[in-house]
Formats: sequence, structure tokens, C-alpha cells
Amino acid sequence: MVYSSPKDQLIFSNRIQGKALIEFEKDIRININETIKLERFSTNIELFSEAQAYNLGLNRKVCINKEGEIKNYLTHKSSFGNIMNIDVKNVIENKEFIKKWDVSNDDIEICKDCQYRYTCVSNSDIIEIKGKYYKEEICGFDPFTNNWAS
Repeated sequence: MVYSSPKDQLIFSNRIQGKALIEFEKDIRININETIKLERFSTNIELFSEAQAYNLGLNRKVCINKEGEIKNYLTHKSSFGNIMNIDVKNVIENKEFIKKWDVSNDDIEICKDCQYRYTCVSNSDIIEIKGKYYKEEICGFDPFTNNWAS
């Protein structure tokens, strides 16, 4: 799905593979700052299954900011090129770009202890330090005390 497009339109559809590229005029990300809170969690067997091996917030997502920079998510520092100079297909075939898709919350410090790890769709960037993964932005939930920050 492509949001903030010039018009609503179906670009590509393959019903056999269950894939489609759809553009929407609607701008859903006026405020790109992420808010993680209990009321926003929902789950189903598809999400739960995906969360076992993949990062729900980043898996199979490509973001292009208003400057045309291609990123895993709009707030991430790393850019994998500009849409004016590189084909998106080349970016999603780049091992560095898709690396974070496979880092599930079970692999991330603090998140791996969280009871909500299979419903959390945090888009926070993931950093690796000494072989361990961490999220750059920590949500307001402490899984060790079972409390949300006020």
C-alpha cells in the first residue's frame, strides 16, 4: 500500500500469490512519531505466526519519505537510496535493507521478556551491540514490573 499518492489506484495485482500494489490519496502519517500503548494492540493468528520469526513493525515494509529517501521506516537514520536514482526492487533485494525484517522481538533485549512481544508492531530502529539487538526507542512498558509509564 502506498499512502499520500496523487490518486487512489490499483497498480498491480496477483490474486494467485496474494500480492498487490495499491495507492491511496489519504495521508496516514501526518505525525510520524510512534505511540506504543496497550489500547493499540490487537492480535490474530496471522500476526502471532508472523511474530514468531519476523519483526512485525518492519517486516516487508518499505518507506519513502518526502525527500524520496528509501528507508525501513520514516524515522530511521539509514537510507538505502533515493527513489529518483534507484529502483525500489533493487532496494528490497539488498540484504542490508531486509536484515531487520528477520529480527523478531524474541531476539531483542527487553522485548524478548515482554508479554506483548507477539502483538507489538513497533517501528523503532534496531541496533546491534556486541551480538545483541536493541530498539533505539523504548516503549513505555516495563515487562519486569508490568507497568506502563505515565
